[in-house]
Amino acid sequence: MANLSPAICADITVDITVPAPPVIVYTEKGKYVNNAKFAVRGTGEHDSTVVCAADGKEYTTRVANDGSWSVDLTNNENIKYKMDYSITAMQIELAGNASGIIKTEFCLDADRLNSL
Repeated sequence: MANLSPAICADITVDITVPAPPVIVYTEKGKYVNNAKFAVRGTGEHDSTVVCAADGKEYTTRVANDGSWSVDLTNNENIKYKMDYSITAMQIELAGNASGIIKTEFCLDADRLNSL
């Protein structure tokens, strides 16, 4: 005769809630950046993954315990040559639900870059 364990009942909650898009704090929409060595910073849902795209290059980062995230764009060669840029970001939370995409735009100050 086989050993039988008593049945266990448990409630399971399935997370299907779509998170809000992350917030891009820097660069602010329509602002100028005067240095090609900079990071995009923002806030999001703790422990989510932020997917950020800047001028054809995609970056991923994890949202920290305090809700902040940052992506270093210093090595994006395309940003040094064009003037107007858009950055998009979305977040994917731990259950795999993806937010909508948020977009911001900024301009590089060519005079400042030429003097670097």
